[in-house]
Amino acid sequence: MPGPYADALELANQAKFTVTELMAYEKARDEIRQVLEIAAARWAEGEAAGIAKGKVEGKVEGKVEAIFAVLNARGVSVDPDVYARIKACEDVATLDRWILRAVTAASAEELLAEPR
Repeated sequence: MPGPYADALELANQAKFTVTELMAYEKARDEIRQVLEIAAARWAEGEAAGIAKGKVEGKVEGKVEAIFAVLNARGVSVDPDVYARIKACEDVATLDRWILRAVTAASAEELLAEPR
């Protein structure tokens, strides 16, 4: 029961305890608070990691779509295997390289070819 009466209620409850019971109660209360603080910290860490992961996923998705947009604008067809390989790529540097190649590649296969 949060609010102005919470502290008074806790003090009233503690007045009924023996010294041993009071010590056990305070120990349990402190352990619960500690667990709640740890849980809150881990939740915040997970939330921050999730946001960062979402940003990377969004960047990757945007680069993949850019490759397809450039190829489509140039009239370059993309077969299902090449399409799947491009969609599966999660490496930003590779996607950047493919975006640059999409501007001049004669085919989607040429886009993915490793330089010699």
